[in-house]
Amino acid sequence: MRLTRERKIYATVLGLALAGLASDKLFLSPGESQAAPANLLVGSSHGAPRARVVIAAKPPPPAEASNPLSLNGLIQRMRQVRDQEQLDLDNCPDLFHAPKSWAPQQVAQSSAKQQFLARHRLVAVIKSGHGGLAVLDGGDRKSIRRGQTVDGFRLVRLGEQAATFESKEGAVELQITPDAPPTGH
Repeated sequence: MRLTRERKIYATVLGLALAGLASDKLFLSPGESQAAPANLLVGSSHGAPRARVVIAAKPPPPAEASNPLSLNGLIQRMRQVRDQEQLDLDNCPDLFHAPKSWAPQQVAQSSAKQQFLARHRLVAVIKSGHGGLAVLDGGDRKSIRRGQTVDGFRLVRLGEQAATFESKEGAVELQITPDAPPTGH
């Protein structure tokens, strides 16, 4: 199995997360909820018997309103800020509401000519004594003879690198573009 770049990134992130977890558990002090009694061996290193001493951990202090990390402390601190800054929370805009400039722009109804240009791409022109063909790519490849219609546009003229289509709205000319990606409906 070959490791792709994406899998290497996942493995690196996972390794960093595991290293962080291991360093947290091994080297950092336990939190209030994880405080446990500590066992120490006290004695001589010259073969004398050692005594085991148990040091009990202090019970965690009760969550008080004055503790800034507790929920009540956070609520009190937010109320203090509101009063100090004289904030009016009734007329506060929604911070998580996206601005109107981020909304997708409404596309005006495009003309049939614009829709035709957006849907079709000229891939090739085949000239022959019988008028020739225009090869269009609009999701599926179509070969169009002079005089045939596509989406209400009739092929009227073929050039070396172009094909001209006409409809009641007017003429549209498609050019061969060498590196354009195929378009779909």
